[in-house]
Amino acid sequence: MKFSDPITENKFYEKHFNQEIMQSELLREYVLGGVILLFASGSFINVFFFSTNYGDKIPELVTASAWILILFLFLVVRSFAVRRIIKNRMKKGKELPYYLRYVNAFLETSFPTIGLLILSIYFDPAAVLVSPMLMLYFLIIIISSLELDPRISFFIGAVAAIEYLLIVLFLIKDTEYHTHINVLGLPIAYFVSSVILFVSGILAGIVSIQIIKKVFNTFQAVEERNELEKIFGQQVSKEIVDEFIKNKMIIENQTRTACIMFLDIRGFSNFSEGKTPEEINKYQNSTLGFMIEIVNKHSGIVNQILGDGFMATFGAPIQKENYCIDAVNASLEIISSLKMKNENKEIPFTNVGIGLHSGEVITGNVGTADRKQYSVIGNSVIMAARLEQLNKEYNTNILISKEVLDKISIQNINAVFLGSVNVKGRSAPVEVYKLA
Repeated sequence: MKFSDPITENKFYEKHFNQEIMQSELLREYVLGGVILLFASGSFINVFFFSTNYGDKIPELVTASAWILILFLFLVVRSFAVRRIIKNRMKKGKELPYYLRYVNAFLETSFPTIGLLILSIYFDPAAVLVSPMLMLYFLIIIISSLELDPRISFFIGAVAAIEYLLIVLFLIKDTEYHTHINVLGLPIAYFVSSVILFVSGILAGIVSIQIIKKVFNTFQAVEERNELEKIFGQQVSKEIVDEFIKNKMIIENQTRTACIMFLDIRGFSNFSEGKTPEEINKYQNSTLGFMIEIVNKHSGIVNQILGDGFMATFGAPIQKENYCIDAVNASLEIISSLKMKNENKEIPFTNVGIGLHSGEVITGNVGTADRKQYSVIGNSVIMAARLEQLNKEYNTNILISKEVLDKISIQNINAVFLGSVNVKGRSAPVEVYKLA
C-alpha cells in the first residue's frame, strides 16, 4: 500500500492493515451489490405496480426500465467479478494494485451518470436529474469510506460532482428555467446538488481517516501489549500492563528506588526427594501460584521464579508512593493465606521465609532483541536475599530492613526489632525487624 499514514511506518502494521483493506474492499462490494439489487427491485416494482401513473408514457417507462435493469445487471456481474479477484488475491497474500482501485472507483461512480443519461432519453431531463438515480451517487460515496483510503473517497466525490455537473449542462442547456436564482447559468438546485456530492466525498474521506486511526490505535495497543508480554512474560498483572499502555511508558535502564522481596519455600529439597516430576510440579503450582497472584494483586512484579521460591519487585518499573506498603501487605497476605491452606490441608504442610529490603536498584531490559527480560540488579537485591536467609536463623517468616520500616511507619503494622546483624557484603551492621 502506498498511502502515507502512520501504519505504513511499521511493517507489522502495514501487513495487517493491507489485509484489513482487502477485507473492507470485499465488504464494500457486497454492500454495493446489495444496493444495486435494491435499486433494481425498485425499478421492477415501479414498472409492474405503478405504471398506470405514467399514462401514455408507459412504453417509455418499460423501455427505460429494461435498459436500467440491464445496467444494474452489469453492475452486479462486475461486483461478483471484483469480489472473486479480491478473494483470489487474498488467498495469495497479495493486495490490489493501487491504480486498479482508482479505475474501479471511477467505473462505479460513472454508473449513476449512465443511468441518468438513459432515463433522460425517455423522460423530462429536469425531472430525471432529481430522480432516485441521483441518490445512487451518494450511496457510492458513503460506502467509499470502506476503502480505508480518504483519497479515494475524495476522488469519488469529485468524479460524482463533475459528472453530475457536466450531465446537467448537457441535458438542460436548452430548457427554460422557472427560477431567478442561477449559478453559472444553471438553476441553483442542480449546482447545490453538485457541491453536496463533492462535500460528501470529503466527509467520507474524513470518516476513512477516523477508521484508519481506530485501526492504527488497535494495532498499536496489540503490539505494545505483545511487546510488554515478551519482556515480562506472565510476571505482571493485567492492571500494570494497562497502565504501561495508558501512560505510554518506555522501559529503559535506569536507577530508581524499589522494594525487593525474596521468598523461599522451606524444606523444598527434602519434600522433592522421592517425588516424581509431575508431583513436584503440582506442588509448585499449588503453592507458588496463589503467592504470585497475591504479589500481582499488590502491584508487584515477579522477576524470577527459582523453583522453590521467587524474587519480586515493588515500585519498579511503575513507581508508586506506597510501594513498600504494597510489599509488606503482600507478604502478610501470603503468610495468612498459607496458614489457612495448611490448616485446611489444601496443600502439603508448607513454611516460607520472606525478606524485604528497600533501596536503589538498576532496572531495565536484559537480553537480545528477540528475547528480553525485565531485570533488577544492585546491592538492594542482594540485601533482600540475605534477609530472607536470616529467617532460618531467627525462626521467622518475614524479616524487613530499617529502610522498609521507615516507609511503613505510618501504617498500623507491628514490627519487632531483632537487633543489628552483620550481613555479608555490608560494612555496617543492618537493623533487622520481624513482621511474622
